Amino acid sequence: MFVETAEAAIRQEIESVPVRRIILEQLEGGKKTGSELREAIRRDIIARQGDKDDEVKVTDPKLYFNTKHLEKKGMISSSKEGRKRVYQLSPEAIHPVRKVLRSPRPNILITSIAMPDDQRPLAKWLSRDERINVEIVRIFVSERRFSRGVQRSLSRFIPNDCDGSWETTWHEIPDTLLHSTVVEGHGNLEGIYEHIEKIALQDMKKYNLIVDVSMGPAVIVLALFMLASDYSLEAVYLDRTERGEFRTFQLIPRG
Repeated sequence: MFVETAEAAIRQEIESVPVRRIILEQLEGGKKTGSELREAIRRDIIARQGDKDDEVKVTDPKLYFNTKHLEKKGMISSSKEGRKRVYQLSPEAIHPVRKVLRSPRPNILITSIAMPDDQRPLAKWLSRDERINVEIVRIFVSERRFSRGVQRSLSRFIPNDCDGSWETTWHEIPDTLLHSTVVEGHGNLEGIYEHIEKIALQDMKKYNLIVDVSMGPAVIVLALFMLASDYSLEAVYLDRTERGEFRTFQLIPRG
């Protein structure tokens, strides 16, 4: 049995109903009020049909019908802010909408490494793989493993013939999550997921997120893969060949 992807569902809405395309295009840029959406729809109708400004009206029922439909589909949400109703994309729809609309954003790589020595292959990969062009690298690591004087510096491992121009931020997963006593040695998967998700949700507003599931502790890697699946993010895996070269496999979407 085939299950429709979020991207396919959004493409169907955009291609079948012009009003819904305008709503999603507007919300891709951030929150909008009902009045702002009505005006955007009105301008689109004028541009497509060549009508005069004073001849085009977008009624409240027309806006309500289409926004309510998208809300039921889980693509957008709305809330009251003061006297106005404000609409925004649902977090799960942000990346699929951008992909369908081909709306570019700068990239952030979310990754994890298990050992300090893993910084070397990560820096080499980022420096030489032209497909992974990122502005920020967020690295989630074990609080215990990366404390007490462990040097955190991807830049020192960049090969001499390469130029690494990304910003690196380090995020420690607390021992209380990574070395949970609920299941000895397995960690608190739900807690780790929520810890990473909180940061990722803030990044989604401005950036395109790429998730790397190559080198971290197993429970962190699993949380990253769940994040990519839940929010339709691109997930990649770095494979090292016998010659010491790198191959990048795209896991989500499969490619």
